[in-house]
Amino acid sequence: MSEDLTVKMNAGKLNIRVGAWIVHGDNLLVSQFPDGTISLPGGRVQLRETSIEAIEREILEETGMQLDTPKLFAVIENFFLEKEYFHEFLFIYRVQIPIQPKYYGQDSSNQIIKWIPLTQVNELKPDILVKLSEIVEIEELHHFTNIEAR
Repeated sequence: MSEDLTVKMNAGKLNIRVGAWIVHGDNLLVSQFPDGTISLPGGRVQLRETSIEAIEREILEETGMQLDTPKLFAVIENFFLEKEYFHEFLFIYRVQIPIQPKYYGQDSSNQIIKWIPLTQVNELKPDILVKLSEIVEIEELHHFTNIEAR
C-alpha cells in the first residue's frame, strides 16, 4: 500500500497533487465532490511515484480510461486554509481521453466525473484554475502562485 504525499507538520500540511486539464471541443472534464466543489480530476501523488505515474493512475481510477502521453502544462503553488493550513504543489497535465457521457471509475471518494462547458470554468476551485483556460501557448510550461491564506 502506497502513502499519499501529504506531510503533516506542526503548522499545517505539505501536499503534492496532480490534476488533468482535459478539453474536448468546448467542454472540460471536471470532478465534482460530494460538497458540491468542482475541480479538475486528479489527486495526491504517492510515495515513490512520479507525477506522470500519478496522473495516469488517478485518471484510470476516476474514469476507467488509460492516458496517452500526458504533457506537463502548469505548476501551481497553492496556499490555502481548510481546517488547517496547506502548502500545496499542484502539477497540471494536458491529456486526452475518449469523450463519454458518463465515466465509471474505481475512485472511492464519491466524486462525480462529468463534462461542463468551458464557459463555466469560473466554477473551478481553486479560483486560479480559471487562468488555465486563458493560456494560448500550450507548448510552454506555466507557473502560477495561488495565495488564499499564508
